[in-house]
Amino acid sequence: MNYINGIALGSHTVIGAGALIIEDFGDKVIAYGSPAKVIRNRTIGEPYLYSSKNQQPSL
Repeated sequence: MNYINGIALGSHTVIGAGALIIEDFGDKVIAYGSPAKVIRNRTIGEPYLYSSKNQQPSL
């Protein structure tokens, strides 16, 4: 767990750029928005970024 200004972010958690974080997030989630909310869970080994060579997972 990482703590930033009293907010807990779990291991392997990805937060979108410009997201407004107002609550704690657990391990292995992808969150973004204003306010940020969990969009989906992440699987270990999944790349953080997708290029045109990689196929994006269906949401």
